[in-house]
Amino acid sequence: MRLSILGIVLGGGALAIGQADQWSASGLRTGGGYLLGFVIGAIVRIFLKLSLLVSAGAAAIAFGLSSIGLVDLPWETLGEVQSAFASEVSRLTANFKEFLTSYLPAGVSSSIGLASGVTQRPDWTKD
Repeated sequence: MRLSILGIVLGGGALAIGQADQWSASGLRTGGGYLLGFVIGAIVRIFLKLSLLVSAGAAAIAFGLSSIGLVDLPWETLGEVQSAFASEVSRLTANFKEFLTSYLPAGVSSSIGLASGVTQRPDWTKD
């Protein structure tokens, strides 16, 4: 995380003073890509946790209501709903791979940032 911020600062500083070369622009893109990937990963992590919590709660309520006979759940159509949901998600995320790989260094650092954002809890406190 600190290296991405350093890359953004140094690359942005070099661009600001007019000393823009290939390395400073690459540092700016790579640092920005990692930072953007990390933020997206952290948001995905929060979304997945909340989705799991809501889904588990809704499933428990539905199962409870079904077991006491208040609601009759159509268990045979749940597979169709799941496959329709999976195909819609894959359609919506088809352009995400192109976004990550548009610039190779920024794409790689975005992927690493995305992975670390999903797997690590961000620590926003000072050292």
